[in-house]
Amino acid sequence: MDAARLLPLFGALLLAVPLLWPVPRPGDDPVEGAVSMSDAMIYIFSAWLVLIATIALFGLSTRLWTGSDSPLGKGRSR
Repeated sequence: MDAARLLPLFGALLLAVPLLWPVPRPGDDPVEGAVSMSDAMIYIFSAWLVLIATIALFGLSTRLWTGSDSPLGKGRSR
């Protein structure tokens, strides 16, 4: 449950990583190590998909976990 609470913070950090990448200035030689816009967009959407999958797994595991802890018995919930 604590990991699920930290997931939004982890997501914000993942999506903020491209802000740290060097950007080439117009008219100058390309900066060594600069990342193209297409690579940055691929990273953003990949991180987004990973977060969606992680949230889905947390939701499924939480539903299964709380269903087995039901006072009505295993697998029974209201």
